[in-house]
Amino acid sequence: MTTARKLVISLLLLVIFATVASAQRYVVTDLGVLHGDTSSVGNWINSAGQVAGCADTSTGTTAPCTSDLSGQRAFLWTKEKGFHNLGTLPGGDVSEAVGINDSGEVVGYSFTNQGTSHAFRWTRKYRMEDLGTLPGGTTSQAVAINSVGVIVGSSDFPGSSGNTHAVFWNEDGAIQDLGVLSGATGAGALGNNDRNQVVGASNFGSAAFHAFLWTKARGMQDLGTFPGGTGSYGGYINNLGQTIGGSDSAKHPGIFHCALWDKHLKIHDLGTLSGNSCGLSEIDDQGDAVGGIVTSGALSAVFWSKKTGLLDLNKLIGKNSGWALLSASSINLSGQIVGWGTLDGENHGFLLTPKK
Repeated sequence: MTTARKLVISLLLLVIFATVASAQRYVVTDLGVLHGDTSSVGNWINSAGQVAGCADTSTGTTAPCTSDLSGQRAFLWTKEKGFHNLGTLPGGDVSEAVGINDSGEVVGYSFTNQGTSHAFRWTRKYRMEDLGTLPGGTTSQAVAINSVGVIVGSSDFPGSSGNTHAVFWNEDGAIQDLGVLSGATGAGALGNNDRNQVVGASNFGSAAFHAFLWTKARGMQDLGTFPGGTGSYGGYINNLGQTIGGSDSAKHPGIFHCALWDKHLKIHDLGTLSGNSCGLSEIDDQGDAVGGIVTSGALSAVFWSKKTGLLDLNKLIGKNSGWALLSASSINLSGQIVGWGTLDGENHGFLLTPKK
């Protein structure tokens, strides 16, 4: 081997080592489960480390709180007091907490005594409030709430045939129909920032769906896909106007890469790991994002930043932790991350806290 080649390889090793060494490592906390349940998931974490999530009785490879099981309950978790069961709307038997803001307001959905899903807002003062649906609708879901209490999600409407429109509840709980992209049959909002910019996905049928950005000034805007792609979604938008999510492309049909749309709405391919599908669920105001990858049906939680690129979170915890981190859903400005994974054969929500 020539001296020049040795020098190049040594420099590459230094770069690789520096990248690994600079990656943040984490301590894992088990969120546990509600009494009588077997599974849980952490869906959102606020700046105070409070976690909104859900627990149920699912087992095996079923992702927690995806089957609307009887007994599925929304929860608020804090380090000091652990679980607080948020219950359901009157007469309901299923609920899930999906989002929480820094004021501790929680949003999600609950079944009603009619057996239909309605969006809710929970506060310590007023407990669980039914946010209702679009006029004449029967179902709705809330997924995110910003710092001033504006909530986004989806609702059906008369004659919708199972489709929904993206919707927006203001601070007083009044609902607004955000509609769909031109030519689309349905839409759902997935996230909103403090500037009341809303992102999500709008479907066109035949497995085609596009990420959208909604603003009061311009309404629905199609964020598109990677070149030649048929599917994309906007998972969340931060206060810098950066949107994260995923998209496929003509080069990789059916294989999603993690995606970022900058404040100018230009899409950037953040790649994937080992050629597998990748999607991001939240980005904070520092530009750090979390999500997951899918490998032959198996999941792994991931972290992304401009500095580190995509990282498998399983490689950033102790080797003998007993955890397999399957999906990361939210990150706060302290770098804490929540999601779900397996521990001793059970699906539990996790909290990752950066090591000091």
